[in-house]
Amino acid sequence: MMIGMKNYQINSLINYLNDTTENQHKMANYIKEWYTMKINYLKDRLFDLLNDSSEELGISDIETHEKENTFGISMTDGSVFEITCRRILEREDE
Repeated sequence: MMIGMKNYQINSLINYLNDTTENQHKMANYIKEWYTMKINYLKDRLFDLLNDSSEELGISDIETHEKENTFGISMTDGSVFEITCRRILEREDE
């Protein structure tokens, strides 16, 4: 037992620390979900743009790799490109 602390005080402290850790996990999950939502929106719009313009751009196939946040772009001439989506800068007002 901690010196000078009664059982109920120790239990209160432990509960507070557990709640704090749980709240930190909730906040981290919220931030991760928010980021994922933003990047997924960008990837969806980018896919639509590439798909709608595939004939003009000479695209024969678009492969999506969700976990890696990438697109594999096959061209009609046999060339293959990879597009990577990642956030490199966060706006301060968000």
